[in-house]
Amino acid sequence: MELNFVSAFSEPVEGLEAPWGMAQLTFFADSKNVTTPPKRMPALLDFAKANPGRVTYPRPRNFHGMTFIKQALVEVNTDRAALYKPVTPEALAKAGTPLWAYLDAQHPHLWRVGKQFVQNAAATRLIDTVANYQFTIGNTHFLAIPYNAKAKEGAQVLAKSSMSCVPSPIRMAGGWMHWLRNGFRGMGRVKGQLQGTVSRQLNFAHRTERR
Repeated sequence: MELNFVSAFSEPVEGLEAPWGMAQLTFFADSKNVTTPPKRMPALLDFAKANPGRVTYPRPRNFHGMTFIKQALVEVNTDRAALYKPVTPEALAKAGTPLWAYLDAQHPHLWRVGKQFVQNAAATRLIDTVANYQFTIGNTHFLAIPYNAKAKEGAQVLAKSSMSCVPSPIRMAGGWMHWLRNGFRGMGRVKGQLQGTVSRQLNFAHRTERR
């Protein structure tokens, strides 16, 4: 997956956000019954037709569902230049035509005939033989500090540390999500490490902005 620090959803960042992570949509298939899972959207359509009711994706309002649709949008358009620019009604109409055709062809073969979708990726129950794979577009997570933030200096320290290597106590504790879920207990132990990364992160941010 190509790294992108200069735009977010085709909108230029222009130094207003700081990159801190990457994400990519993950597909799941039962490895016991699917030895060669489809890794392109046309192949997924063929797979759905051959296995009616066995394919689904999160409802489109969900982030993962929207990413599924964006992947289809990219693959069904041979001229993708407009997809990497701010959207216009004309570009949307042109690029949307093959997308709607693809979804109209696929939905009748989806789980519950494409009339109902799981709420989100976490709502799917997985069995032991399920394996995951990826072939889709990805995106960069960005951090920004609201103009009315009450603790801007603290937010800057955390943002700049997030752009670097995760401090060892956090890495040992299971990563950022573990800390978020547990209320950052024990944060005092890494306070010095977080503050010690500020100058290094400023240099990184400047190098990234110049690129």
